[in-house]
Amino acid sequence: NFGFVSGITEMLMQSRDNRIYILPALPSKWKNGKISGIWAKGGVVVDIEWKNGKLLSYSLEGNGKYVVIVDGAEKEIELDGKKVTFNA
Repeated sequence: NFGFVSGITEMLMQSRDNRIYILPALPSKWKNGKISGIWAKGGVVVDIEWKNGKLLSYSLEGNGKYVVIVDGAEKEIELDGKKVTFNA
């Protein structure tokens, strides 16, 4: 059963090689939603909120340098342990 949860999480957020992908495979039927407290590699806690199938905001909390990818656009971010929120 944990494989199912992992699959759902991978649709909403993926991470590897200091890269965090936000909503890489959001199902079209999931128009609105929010998820909090999912862990990216490197110990980064991720919160995501979307509406009408589009990203509204995301928050990251952790340490280190990462590249966040949203809809193919890359953004370099350096985290210092504090929670940071980004609006789309």
